[in-house]
Amino acid sequence: MSPTQRLRWAIEPDLRRSVTLFFSGLAVFMGLGLLLALVEVPRVIAGALMLVMLVAWVVGACGMVGCFRRFFGTGSNERSAK
Repeated sequence: MSPTQRLRWAIEPDLRRSVTLFFSGLAVFMGLGLLLALVEVPRVIAGALMLVMLVAWVVGACGMVGCFRRFFGTGSNERSAK
């Protein structure tokens, strides 16, 4: 699956998948942020963990976009059908 297809899959308006992606990204982001705040790690490892935090943030953002598309897309489709 290409990166573009993965991105489209992640932002599809599927509520269950979107909520899972959002909370998974949030949990990883917050967990690694807490780890970096409480434990002193070498700079190389801290840089790698920050990169993972960035990826987790992007995953959470994709999940949030999917939720918004689900809620606002459903309402827009119902209004336009009337």
